[in-house]
Amino acid sequence: MRYVALGMVRDRAFELTGITRHQFYYKPLKRKKRGKKPSKETIRIKNEQLKSCPNAQVVGHIEHNHLDPDLTYGYRRMTAQLQIEGFQINHKKVYRLMQENQLLLTKERVKKNYAKYRILTPSIPLEMLEMDIKFVWIEQQRRHVFILTVLDVFTRTALE
Repeated sequence: MRYVALGMVRDRAFELTGITRHQFYYKPLKRKKRGKKPSKETIRIKNEQLKSCPNAQVVGHIEHNHLDPDLTYGYRRMTAQLQIEGFQINHKKVYRLMQENQLLLTKERVKKNYAKYRILTPSIPLEMLEMDIKFVWIEQQRRHVFILTVLDVFTRTALE
């Protein structure tokens, strides 16, 4: 700002130009992606020699391992399997490669069958019984006891 460079007081220069201190000191953010760029090669130890192989070859090994039903692993176990095969690779890279090639396993949620939603329809008495156990304190005897109640589902009465 040229007024400040000529020796004018900063706040007076802001009044003349109509800008705020925030606008004067603002520095735009750098629009670069942070972090290290993903590597395109992976080191493999074969016959006690270090060799560099492209990530496509690693993906090929992952796909080959997925063909075997005993080796359909998630990314953590796949990392261990690749390390056994001689690759120097960590779980984050295996996750990225599997995600890029749609090889990640997804768990299907099993619908839970709650007992409270179960509808019991017995046709005759004593065909179906329910039991309930309670743990209660008896003050006279100064101890806890269990109470077992057996119910007939058809008549909804407690059996003695």
